[in-house]
Amino acid sequence: RPYQASRRIDTLDDMTNSAIPRAKRKVSKYQKAFGRNLKKLKKAHPRTDISRLMKRAHIATRREMK
Repeated sequence: RPYQASRRIDTLDDMTNSAIPRAKRKVSKYQKAFGRNLKKLKKAHPRTDISRLMKRAHIATRREMK
């Protein structure tokens, strides 16, 4: 349906012209540590399911921050 496609393009153009600058999200100490641990695990176990790696990263982060 070309009608819907053209409408979609128009809305995308409107979205790119955002005048309001976005506020930077505050990254917590936990989030930083979790990200580091997840990266480390992902490098060591690249084929392992991400949900399992996240669980292990969460446990490691809790231990680290204790």
